[in-house]
Amino acid sequence: TSETWDFADPTLQVGGDVVVAGGSGTTLTIADGSVLAFESGTGLTCGGSGTGVLEVQGTATGVTMTSSATSPTAGAWDGLTLSTGASGSRLVGLTEEYGGSSTRAGLYDGVSVTVRDSSFTHSAGYGIYGGSTLSVTDSVISDNALDGVYLPTTASLPAFDGNTVTGNGACGVRTVASSVESIDSAGT
Repeated sequence: TSETWDFADPTLQVGGDVVVAGGSGTTLTIADGSVLAFESGTGLTCGGSGTGVLEVQGTATGVTMTSSATSPTAGAWDGLTLSTGASGSRLVGLTEEYGGSSTRAGLYDGVSVTVRDSSFTHSAGYGIYGGSTLSVTDSVISDNALDGVYLPTTASLPAFDGNTVTGNGACGVRTVASSVESIDSAGT
């Protein structure tokens, strides 16, 4: 089954882990303007034990995933995980902030994912951990405790264009990826 979330007002307070995994065609679509505030120790996982694709459609005002804390700090919630079964997920206009921990990323991607016009900030770990095929364009990755983007040997980076990567604790982009096809000079 597929579902669309549209939570602009009021904000959706997330008090437990959200797992999107089912049969073929299972998709969670998050509508433009939605705000999801996660409590400590919770996160959003797509895929894993089944198919679970995430479509973030923040094309006008954006979609925000953040902490429910009044004064959040880095790693205040677990972050967003796209694992086996979430291939083909698209994140457009997503602001993901204060997610991840020292062992997790704000966005952990183990599958093919496209990210555009998004931001990943204030993770206690990596901003983005790209474990498979990752394309990132026109996005901001900043102020994360570890690398802004980390790409292990299993990753490929077909596109990394027009991005701003600043203020991260270690490297802006660290890669031992099997394939890096494009990092443009227009990014900062």
